[in-house]
Amino acid sequence: MKSSLSFLAISLTAFLLGGCEGKGMTAIWIDAREAVGNAIAAVDITTDKQSLAVLPPKEAVGDVKTNPDPEKGRPTPDPKSSLDKRFKIYLESSGFLRRLQEAAITNDAYLTRECTSSYNVTLSEAKRQTKPTFKMAEDTPHPSAGVWHVSYTSRRCGETALYRAIFGGRTDAPPNMRISTPGNSTAPRGIARQIRAKIKNVAMAAAGLQHCKDRRIVDTRSEPQEKDVRNNEIEWRQRTAETWKLDICGRLVEIAVHHGLRVGMQKPHFTIIEAPEVQWTPSGRITPKEIDLPRLEAALTKVAAGDSRASLDYLWSEARREVPFAQTVIAGLLRDGKIGEVDMDRAAYWALRAAYGGYPAAMEMVGDIYASGSWVVVDRRLAAAWYRRAVERGATSAKEKLDALATTQLR
Repeated sequence: MKSSLSFLAISLTAFLLGGCEGKGMTAIWIDAREAVGNAIAAVDITTDKQSLAVLPPKEAVGDVKTNPDPEKGRPTPDPKSSLDKRFKIYLESSGFLRRLQEAAITNDAYLTRECTSSYNVTLSEAKRQTKPTFKMAEDTPHPSAGVWHVSYTSRRCGETALYRAIFGGRTDAPPNMRISTPGNSTAPRGIARQIRAKIKNVAMAAAGLQHCKDRRIVDTRSEPQEKDVRNNEIEWRQRTAETWKLDICGRLVEIAVHHGLRVGMQKPHFTIIEAPEVQWTPSGRITPKEIDLPRLEAALTKVAAGDSRASLDYLWSEARREVPFAQTVIAGLLRDGKIGEVDMDRAAYWALRAAYGGYPAAMEMVGDIYASGSWVVVDRRLAAAWYRRAVERGATSAKEKLDALATTQLR
C-alpha cells in the first residue's frame, strides 16, 4: 500500500500540471489506478456504527432509491393505441422519470452542486424530431427509433433548475441519452453547437483567464423573440436575445448572444457580444490550488489500517474541495457498500464529479458504471465515450475495456 501511495503523489502532481499526458504518464497512471483500487478494497467498515456517524447526509440525490428496475412500474402500452398516446404513456412512466433523475444527477455533478434533500423531477416539454422516423415497436415499452428532445425541472434544496436532454430510440436496449446545455436556449441545434464552440473563448477573455481549461456552461436564458430589430449594424427579421452563463475556473461570467434570421439571409445566424472589459463574479465553485500530498497519503494509510473515522472525515473534506482522487475513492466506497449500504446514485455522482474534473480513474469508473448497468440502465454508448476520454489521458486499462465493448457490440 505504501509504494502505491507514493506513486499516487506523483500522479496527483501530474494531474495538477495538466493530466496524464506526456512521456512516462502511462506508467504513472497504472500505479495511481492501483492506489485507487487498493484504497477502496482496504476499507470494510459496514459494521462500524461509530464510523458511520461521521458521514454527511446524502449528497445530490436525497432519498431517491438505488437502482430501481426501469421496467417496473411502467404502464403497459396498448399496441393498438395511437403513436402519440403510447409515447405519452412512456413519458409518464416511472422508468423514464428515473432516466431524468439520472440526467439531473449528471448535470449537478457537472456543475458541482450538492444537495441533502430528495430529487423531484418534472417533465416540462418533449419534442420529437421529424427525422429519423419515430417508431414504437409493439414489443418494446419505449421508442425503438427516432430522436426526441426534452426539457425538465429538477427541484432540490429549495432550488429549481431547468435542464435539457436528448434521447434516441433503440430496439434492443433502453434509449440513448445525452445531456444538453443547461437552461432554456431556443437556438436550433446546429446554431447552439456553433455557439458552444466559440463562446468559451469569449468567456475566458471576460473572466481575465486566457489559459483556463475548466470551462463549464452553467445556464442559458432566452428573451421573447423580436421582429425587425437592428443592433450593432445587423438587421434582423427575427431575433432572440439570450444570456449564457459560464463558469471559468471559478469565475462566473455572463455573455450576450443573439440568434435568428438576418435580413437578406435564408439560414439562421448568431452573434456573440464580446464584453468590453474583464467582468466577472465568484461562482462559488472550488478549483483546488494545491493538494497536501503527505496528509492525503497518511489518510489513505489510516483507511487501510482500519482507522476510518479520521481518514473518512478528511477524504470527504478533500472531495468537497474538488480533489479528484478523494472523490474517486469516495465513489468507490459508496459503490462497494464500504460506508453503509450500496448507493449507486451517490457513487455515480462523485465519480462523475471527478470525471468532469478531468481525472482518468474517475472516467474509467463512470465507464464501468454504464457498461455494467449498475446504476440505472446499461448504456454502452456512454460507457464507450467515458472509456475513450480515459484512454486519451493515458488509461491503458480503459483501452482494453473499450476494445472489449466494441467486440461485444459487433456480435
